[in-house]
Amino acid sequence: EGVDIVHWASTFLSDCAAGLEKQAQVTNFGELGSLVNIKGNGNLRKLCAKQNANKADQDLLLAAYLLLTKSIRNRDAHAYVPNVREEHFWLVEKLFVPSFNLLVSWVPGGSSQIDAWRKQAPNF
Repeated sequence: EGVDIVHWASTFLSDCAAGLEKQAQVTNFGELGSLVNIKGNGNLRKLCAKQNANKADQDLLLAAYLLLTKSIRNRDAHAYVPNVREEHFWLVEKLFVPSFNLLVSWVPGGSSQIDAWRKQAPNF
């Protein structure tokens, strides 16, 4: 409110041309694809090995993240595809909740540690 948008646009363009555009420093978490290397030894496979996960848990976790990276995230980020999102709703209960709960169970301190991190997040 009260911002002269023409002045703002001019200043913004000048700053960009001078290399002065303001950027917030953020942690680079990498790409979701690096978690799941279906043919190789992605980070989720390494985590599963470290946790001695059984094959069923590994398959559940890898399938969840592969679906998220290859289908859901790409669809939602790049295009609107009518009536497709509903096709994945049943997977929330059957695939995603168990997968995320499995990951939480591997965090030292479990969900209480995640709650503590969440409460501390504004301090960072």
